[in-house]
Amino acid sequence: MINPTSHHRFHLLLRACVSFAVLCVLVWAALPSQEDSAMLDAPVIGRPAENEISSEIEERIVSVSAFEVNLWHRPPVEVLKRVAPVKATRVAFELLAISSGLDETGQQISYGVIYDPIDDQVHTLSIGQSVNGYTVSEIQSDAVVLRYGTKETKLMLESGEGG
Repeated sequence: MINPTSHHRFHLLLRACVSFAVLCVLVWAALPSQEDSAMLDAPVIGRPAENEISSEIEERIVSVSAFEVNLWHRPPVEVLKRVAPVKATRVAFELLAISSGLDETGQQISYGVIYDPIDDQVHTLSIGQSVNGYTVSEIQSDAVVLRYGTKETKLMLESGEGG
């Protein structure tokens, strides 16, 4: 059990300590700092002339242009040239056969027999002829090379052996 008299004395002592601490803080805040006392103790003889004080004050004045400074610099966004989207072309041609024959002058010409599943047609093409923008640039014994601009696609004959 707590003794009421000692409990009361404890609260009085606690209040006295807190009051003393608050009083010390107030006195400390009211006292001038060392810098303030050094300024108060400075001799009057060493003070600058009035025009020196005014020029010093003018140097410390902030001009309005200081507030016009752009603090957040955003680098300019590079303007990208609009390029027409490249049409993705998937070569869906199938080389069915390679044949040869004679032309009007009697010279032997090779032909590539190509199936186009997009048009659902079979085309017989020699070198220089084209289908859907693809031009036959070379015919080999087992392959046909198609060119679309700078892109080359090689169609190979599938072997007759199934896996």
